[in-house]
Amino acid sequence: MKRTVFEILAIITVSCLVAIIYNNVSNNSLPLFKKNDKNIDKSLKQTNIYFQEVEAEYVKQLVDNHEAILIDARLSSIYKKGHIPGSVSLPVGKFEDMFPGFESRLKSDQIIVTYCIGISCEDSFILAMKLHKKGVNSIMIYKGGMEDWMEKGYYIEK
Repeated sequence: MKRTVFEILAIITVSCLVAIIYNNVSNNSLPLFKKNDKNIDKSLKQTNIYFQEVEAEYVKQLVDNHEAILIDARLSSIYKKGHIPGSVSLPVGKFEDMFPGFESRLKSDQIIVTYCIGISCEDSFILAMKLHKKGVNSIMIYKGGMEDWMEKGYYIEK
């Protein structure tokens, strides 16, 4: 009986260690002990740039008054299923390919607001950094993103 319990505990311990080691070296690891920022470009992390974060009510006011360019950082396929009215799709993963088509419009004096899925999504920040590096100014981040927008019951465009 004692030997069986010991063997079970040994198997569980070894399994946990293997899982933790695998998680730590994996590209899609879960943030168990530290923030999962392996996929963020190192040059984007080493910065002193801060972007103003805005709330849903302010974003809605900008949308209603056509006072900003909203940029959805999510995949285009997700964007097509529903997005904040008037926003444009510029997925982080396709930034270099798609930016030239937006460049002249984004380098105006108009406010730029980036957003993605929600508070846990880093894509809106990454997109803001990439835009800033290309010379785009007046960038704000809507951290609440689509989750917050839908939670507030605001209109979604498809």
